[in-house]
Amino acid sequence: MFKHKSTEFIHPDEKIAIIKYACEGNEQIHTHDFIELEYIYEGCGSQQINDSSYTVERGDLLFFNFQDSHSIEPSLKLGIINVIFNPEFFGMELVNSDNALDILALTAFKDFDLSVEKTLPKVRFTGKELIEVEAVLDYMKNEFDLKQPGYMTSLESYAKVLLVKIFRATRLTDQHNVYDDIRKIAPGILKFIEDNYNRKLSLTELAKQSFYNPSYFSKVFKECYGKSVIKYINDKRIESAIFLVKNTSDTIESICYQVGFNDKKQFFKLFKASTGMTPESYRILTTKNPTNV
Repeated sequence: MFKHKSTEFIHPDEKIAIIKYACEGNEQIHTHDFIELEYIYEGCGSQQINDSSYTVERGDLLFFNFQDSHSIEPSLKLGIINVIFNPEFFGMELVNSDNALDILALTAFKDFDLSVEKTLPKVRFTGKELIEVEAVLDYMKNEFDLKQPGYMTSLESYAKVLLVKIFRATRLTDQHNVYDDIRKIAPGILKFIEDNYNRKLSLTELAKQSFYNPSYFSKVFKECYGKSVIKYINDKRIESAIFLVKNTSDTIESICYQVGFNDKKQFFKLFKASTGMTPESYRILTTKNPTNV
């Protein structure tokens, strides 16, 4: 796979480049060692980003992190404006290549609760926002081409305005997707937990049932059910344990393992938090009180 280097496009004294061009043929899959914002100002087509395919048209802006692989296939001639930069453009350094957007959001844009996990590779602008984004990009291209005194300060300011608009759109899109996905996650996952709560369940295994990554699955589950998936499973285990303590003669230790706990200390703690007493005390109380049997 071909890898573009920042030295091909970015002057070391500028740390940013703005490129406007028409893409009329396929661009083969490639990666790069810089951050890229790609805006579609005309035409339509598709792009492959890592393992996902996206249709693109005017108003779409795509974010490519370090090492992201992507390719372009125009249906009609695609008009593209690329803003490519190194993190040093904003006076920042990377800890690793995965945290570029985290650094931008957390150091330059502290108002946004964003992370790479939450951020989609494509956002869409329409109406007034589209016009404003295209105006910002035109200003940036003009400043970059003319290089008048103070142009780097101007570019940094415009770039921050552009990133704010992206983060706002990402935040709205993320919230929209969460509520859409709540409807998708609800039907099958409770049945799966019901059938498997008494064995070890990993977040990764549960997430696979809904085809989401684990961190996003956790977020959607909590939005849907008002508690974390771990608490939901433990509540289910304690509910089952209470039934077994009341209605069987199985030992407390046996019940602990039957309902899926490997840690007796955790089991006793959660049982007492739920009932206000230890399993042994609860058994004695419910045995002596026939109405509870």
